[in-house]
Amino acid sequence: MESIKWALQWSGRQRWRLYAGFFFAAAVVGLMLAEPFFFRRIIDDVLLKEEYGELPGLLIKSLGVGALFMALKYINTISWEVLSQEITRGVRHDLFKRIIAQTSGFFRQNAAGDLITKCTGDVDILRHFFSWVIPGMIESVLMVVSVLTLFLVIDPLYALCLFILTPVAAALSFALGRKMRPAHGAVSDQRAVLSTVVNENINGMRVVRAFTREDYEIGKFTRENERFRDAMLEVNKTWLRYAPLIESASQFLNVVNLVVGGIMVIAGRITLGQMQIFMSLAWALNQPMVQMGLYINDAQRFFASGEKLMRIYESRNAIRSPEAPAVESAEAVQGDISFKNVSLRMDGVDILSDINIEIKAGKTVGFMGPTGSGKTVLASLIPRFAGVTRGAVLVDGINVEHYALPALRGAIGMTM
Repeated sequence: MESIKWALQWSGRQRWRLYAGFFFAAAVVGLMLAEPFFFRRIIDDVLLKEEYGELPGLLIKSLGVGALFMALKYINTISWEVLSQEITRGVRHDLFKRIIAQTSGFFRQNAAGDLITKCTGDVDILRHFFSWVIPGMIESVLMVVSVLTLFLVIDPLYALCLFILTPVAAALSFALGRKMRPAHGAVSDQRAVLSTVVNENINGMRVVRAFTREDYEIGKFTRENERFRDAMLEVNKTWLRYAPLIESASQFLNVVNLVVGGIMVIAGRITLGQMQIFMSLAWALNQPMVQMGLYINDAQRFFASGEKLMRIYESRNAIRSPEAPAVESAEAVQGDISFKNVSLRMDGVDILSDINIEIKAGKTVGFMGPTGSGKTVLASLIPRFAGVTRGAVLVDGINVEHYALPALRGAIGMTM
């Protein structure tokens, strides 16, 4: 539920569609339940009593209810789609802003392919959840509750004979949900690994060719591709262990309906038209039982992806502009640079230790040393691409941590 609450903060002015969805779902279910009553009257009051004068009016009313049902169904579908697109647009936008603002350490911990997968595939799963899963679950729950209530009103004994399979289907759906969530999480993780391998090879193709590493990279991709296949197969195997049982329970309901209904009509307990209502609305119990398995499956995909998106979004950049910066304009920067006992430790490794440097504005200074000695990291401390572990970096005698980041970085020219 935390993932749903988190995502809804981007619903904005479309939030009303969430509440309207409950109204439209109730209206759709009400119209769906009304139509079989017209057929009951046609059977009991027209055909069996041979009073055909009412037939045209009943047919027109039935067609009107059907048309209104289709119109409300269309409006409800569009409404949920608009809401889902608004949420995913906002999530994707703000997620990208958070990623862009992160330090280099963040990108060492999160591969490019993983981030690409989250901003595309995982966000699209979020859209699917709000456009299809939530409205489907709402409609299914309302349908089952309404049909069960209606059946109890018409004939409690007949209704209880049909209800016997409902707990079985509910238990199977619950068990399916518990199994599917970790399986979808594994698929999402492996998809990110596969995307990372592809992204790294495309971006580093010149290096791959220069060192004739094509066969090695193909082998690496093949291994990860096979792991992704295995993860997907595990999801489908888990689904197939439960889905046929849920569907079988729903199909068996038709047999119970036909046998029990036939016996009660022969016994005179219910009319043929009332049995037709039970037969017509039996699918309203069957379909939700089948669909609920699908909804739970997709909901678990959403929760697995939502947790990953939340972790990325809530990753805070430790390097931010101070609330009351000492310098807010790049034009105010002169250019004197000082390193005072600067030390830096990254990922458990000491990169720099007790560095002291004085560079006056207008002077040209070069740093020389072997690869990996810390030249680039040292320079990155000036614009605060990384933060010092101990000591201080000063610009014009002011600690760089007291500068507004746009002012500090705007005063620095870089070549890559």
